[in-house]
Amino acid sequence: MPVEHPELEPLIHEVRNRNEMRVANLIPVALSNHPGYDPAGSDYEDIYALTLNNLPPRYAQHLTLVFEEAITDAMILEQIDQAIRRVRANPN
Repeated sequence: MPVEHPELEPLIHEVRNRNEMRVANLIPVALSNHPGYDPAGSDYEDIYALTLNNLPPRYAQHLTLVFEEAITDAMILEQIDQAIRRVRANPN
């Protein structure tokens, strides 16, 4: 969907949910706890989206300094694990 006000376009590219990259990097770790499960491409998308929807967003600007993450990797892994179980129980 295009931005209605072009002057706001830089916001879309400079402000990010810090959890997005963390979730993407931790999905393979969580999948290692589910031997025999070979997710399809859409399963990865579902796991990613479900996990992000169950975590509080952590939006930050491009040059934001983060001294401490309020959400730990363990918390993210728990949410990914729940998403994997949900996707496995309800395949597309």
